Amino acid sequence: VQSRSIANKEGKLATIRMLLKNNVTRGEVEYMALDLDWQLYTRQEPDPTGHYVVWVDGEGDDQSVIIYTEDELAELRYISVEGNNAQAVAEQIKTTVAVYSREELEEGVARSTEPDELIAALRKLGASLTKSFEQWAFDALVKGLAHPEPRVRLATLAAIGFPAWPAFLEPVAQLQETESDIRVLRRAARLYGLLLKADGKTE
Repeated sequence: VQSRSIANKEGKLATIRMLLKNNVTRGEVEYMALDLDWQLYTRQEPDPTGHYVVWVDGEGDDQSVIIYTEDELAELRYISVEGNNAQAVAEQIKTTVAVYSREELEEGVARSTEPDELIAALRKLGASLTKSFEQWAFDALVKGLAHPEPRVRLATLAAIGFPAWPAFLEPVAQLQETESDIRVLRRAARLYGLLLKADGKTE
C-alpha cells in the first residue's frame, strides 16, 4: 500500500498501527480527525488497491503523522501513527473508535481451526505489527509458514511483509528450500528480498 512509505519516512520515530473493527465507518474516522483537530495533509481517492488519508497533529518535534488506510488487497482497514507523541495520539484514537486489542488478535490466531479463519486472523495480526519485534507474533507467523495449506502459507508471507523483521530471514529461507507450490515460492522470494533490504544487506 502506497501509504506505508509515507508512514515510515522517519524510521527512528515511534510507530503504532491499530486495526479497525468492521463496524467503524470511514465517516467516523473523518469525524474523529475533525474532532481532534488534525490537519489534512493528503489523500488518495479510492481505487481497486484501496484508499488512504494522511493528517498531521502538533508541530515541530511534537508533530505526529496519522494515516488511515483501507487496504483492499488485504481486506483490512487500519490507522498508523508516527512521531514522538504517537502513544498519546493512539490512546485518543482507541477511546474514540473500536480497534482490535493485542489479546483479541492473539486469540484470533490461536482459536482458528479452518484455513479461511486462520488466513483472516493472520492478515489482521500482520497488519497490526510495526518495526518493534514481538516474540509471540514472530512465533505465530513462523508457525503459519509450516501450515499444510498453501493459501495459509501465502497469507502468512503477506502478513510478515508488514513488520518485515529481519528475524524472518532464516524461516523464509528455509521455506524456499522445502516449498513445492510455485505461488508460495514466488511470494517467498519477493519477501526475502524485502527482508534483506530491511536488514540493510542490499542497496
